[in-house]
Amino acid sequence: MTRKTLSRTSEKTRQAVIDAAIHCLATEGFHRATSNRIAREAGLSWGVIQYHFGDRAGIYRAVLDSIIDTYVAELDQLARAGEDKPVAERLQLLADSLWQLLNHPAYLATMELLLNLNRDPELAINTKAYVKRWSERMAVLWQGIFPEFPEGHAGSAAARQIFFAALRGFVDNRLIGQWPKRSVPAGVMPALAQACTALLA
Repeated sequence: MTRKTLSRTSEKTRQAVIDAAIHCLATEGFHRATSNRIAREAGLSWGVIQYHFGDRAGIYRAVLDSIIDTYVAELDQLARAGEDKPVAERLQLLADSLWQLLNHPAYLATMELLLNLNRDPELAINTKAYVKRWSERMAVLWQGIFPEFPEGHAGSAAARQIFFAALRGFVDNRLIGQWPKRSVPAGVMPALAQACTALLA
């Protein structure tokens, strides 16, 4: 087996474990997403998983890294696709894209980790560092999507905070059953885009 083939096999194994962990966290919660449960879901022995990740903390770090990288890649594509569109249209595109991303099981897995990791001293993962990293990456992406508003623009900073907080709130409404699955009441997304457009003016 060549080095290139080994590398591909290793990457496929790592991704299978990450996907299994996301599934277990999103469907069963943090406390039931045990090492053995993740191994069963991935169809791998715990020994193989230890070889690639070291321990459960290593899996969770890889999950958070993977989710952040996926979100950034998706939104980076959006930045390039919408560069010639008016501000309101770019906001609507961003809202639609984020809605899809935040309704993926990866979002639930992320929240399970961020809410519980600090309470587990055995894992010793600094979730604040991941939240900071996420915020910094989103700030850079926002600047890329709306380059006409320079860094430090008060309205742009406020619009970004409101925009992301509102989208997370919309997802929470769906999760508690207030809204139909993967659905936003008519007019809500355009109203959010309009409010943020006003702040950016």
